[in-house]
Amino acid sequence: ASIAIELNRPQPDWDGVLRVIDLGLNVAEDDPRMYEAIGIVIGRNQEAEFAHLRTVLEEALASGRAPATCHLLLGSVLGASGEIEQGIRHLRLAMQEYPEHPLVANNLAMLLLRKSAPQPEEALALADRAVAAAPHLADIRDTRGQALFALGRFDEALPELEKAITIEQDQALRHTMLAEIYERRSDARMAERHRHRAEELSAE
Repeated sequence: ASIAIELNRPQPDWDGVLRVIDLGLNVAEDDPRMYEAIGIVIGRNQEAEFAHLRTVLEEALASGRAPATCHLLLGSVLGASGEIEQGIRHLRLAMQEYPEHPLVANNLAMLLLRKSAPQPEEALALADRAVAAAPHLADIRDTRGQALFALGRFDEALPELEKAITIEQDQALRHTMLAEIYERRSDARMAERHRHRAEELSAE
C-alpha cells in the first residue's frame, strides 16, 4: 500500500519508488502490488509530468541505478505515450535481465500487438509465458486474449477477455472484441450487450 500512496503524491520520491519496484521485481514475480505500481507509473505520463518522469528514469539508467527496472518502466511509459518502437526496445533490454518475469513479458507482448505492423505470434508466445507464471492476474489474461483475437483464435480468446472485462484500461476495445466473438458464435443478444457497453464507454 505504501508505494501506491507514494506514487499518488503530487511529487513522488522517484528514487525511492524505483528502489521499491526493483526490490519487488526480484522478490515476487507475481506480486499484484508491482503490477499496480507499474500501472500508476504508466498513468502519470501526461504532458510535462511525462517529460519529468522520462528524465528521472533516463538519469537513473545513465547512473547505473536498477538498469533492468529502468528499462521496464521506460519501455512501459513510452509505449503508453505512443512511442511504441522505443518502448519495445527498452522492454527487450529489460527481458535480458528478467527473461521469465511475467510483468516484463506481458508489457512487451502488449506493445507488440500495438505496433503499426503487429506481431501477434511473438506476443502470444510471451503472453503464454506470462500466464504460466502468474495465471491469476487479469491484465496478463487480457493480453493473451488480445493476442489470440489478433490471430483469429476467437473461441480461445473469449474466456481470457471475459476474465479481464472489468480492467479500466482498453475496456471499450475489450467489449468490442467480445461483441465480434459473440457475433461469430451466432449469439446476437450477447454481441449486442457488449457492443452497447463499448459505445457507452467510448462516449464517456
